[in-house]
Amino acid sequence: MHRSKNIELQILLSIFFIFTTIISIILLYNEDLYIKYKQFILNPKNAYIIASINRIVILIILLLFLYANYVDKNIDILENKDLKADNLQIIASILSIISGIIVLYVTIEYFSTNINSSLENPVN
Repeated sequence: MHRSKNIELQILLSIFFIFTTIISIILLYNEDLYIKYKQFILNPKNAYIIASINRIVILIILLLFLYANYVDKNIDILENKDLKADNLQIIASILSIISGIIVLYVTIEYFSTNINSSLENPVN
């Protein structure tokens, strides 16, 4: 992969990341509405499904960023460039993936334990 293709991949991944962030904001707003007014935009079951899919997509994006960082490192190896920044980017990507896995786990555990009580006690 050429450097310009790798940058295009990173731009596309960043756009997808922005989209997932917007979805997260909507889900948080939905929870805030429930806390303040006992109303939903999305019922708990739909929010659970959307949150889970959103976190899975985020994890995929993070994995693809790791791939892009490895590609960038390989390009720098071929061009005999310093690899210190590449190695730090790879470490940061690995840590981000670990964080993404934890967030996905927490999302699945939180919603699976709280969704039943929300569905059994509907507000509307």
